Amino acid sequence: MTLQEIAAAIKQAKNVLALTHVSPDPDAIGSSGALVLALNSIGIKAKLLLEAEPEYKIRELAKTIPIIYELQKAESFDLVVGLDTSTKKRLAGYQDGLVKADGKIINIDHHVSSEISWATMNFVSDKYPAASAIVFEILNLLEVKIDSVMANLLLAGLMDDTGSFRFSNTNEIAFNTALGLLRCGANSELVSNNLYYSIPQRILNLTSICLSDMRYFAEGRGSLIFLTRELLEELGAQDGDTDVLPDIGRSAAGVIVSVIIRPGMREKGKWKISLRSKERRIDVNKIAAKFGGGGHIQASAFVYQGNEIARIESALLDEITRWLDLL
Repeated sequence: MTLQEIAAAIKQAKNVLALTHVSPDPDAIGSSGALVLALNSIGIKAKLLLEAEPEYKIRELAKTIPIIYELQKAESFDLVVGLDTSTKKRLAGYQDGLVKADGKIINIDHHVSSEISWATMNFVSDKYPAASAIVFEILNLLEVKIDSVMANLLLAGLMDDTGSFRFSNTNEIAFNTALGLLRCGANSELVSNNLYYSIPQRILNLTSICLSDMRYFAEGRGSLIFLTRELLEELGAQDGDTDVLPDIGRSAAGVIVSVIIRPGMREKGKWKISLRSKERRIDVNKIAAKFGGGGHIQASAFVYQGNEIARIESALLDEITRWLDLL
């Protein structure tokens, strides 16, 4: 579908529920939150369903979003919009009963690994650097007056997903979107302070420990950070606390691919493995796909459920080394 068709479908709704992926990052919260605020501003009732409070990087910017953490039986929605989510199973709080009525669910995403047609109406394009950039275009099509709150949310999503315009997904759309958001009143200093200069001490302590324990493989071309549940519990870590670590791992000179392996915060036996690449020829999306995951060419992840994490680690490092040897 085209963005014009997506905007037209949204405009016909009266009561909208926005969903995004589990453990939402700033792009997930920024895109879904700005959409919800915008719809309310033009008379369309809208709420965002999350499983937990937004992480520290986006929490202050998200204060005015109408967020619910569980569905009330009496509540009904004539449209559900999933944002920044590559597969239906990753939608936080997703329930089939929500979307069966009239089959009205829209999927808006920018991941190259996205299951494009999992919704009734789908707009998926990896030419957009962030879901926030897509939502910015949708709001303009809806002729929404984008205020500074919406603009800050969208700028936070854009900046986080592009690494403040450092990553390879930074393109003309990224800069044009940023310019448009600044013209709408976005405050880049405020957004930057929230994203990068509000790190809780527990995360700095965790980062210090991880740097001292970081291992290298493939003759120094790969880095690995392996976290234990005991360490995370000792430091009082929360969801999202480890998100900065993959980029720290690839910041080392000579490292091309970084890996972080960490236990799930809520489910024992569940592990999340994140991959980052400095080199586009090392497609970590394809590597993650071998293990049931995906994402972007240079930033991807997968989840492993089981008790053989050592075997998964070994297989993963072998696969990454194979790719590195092809350079």
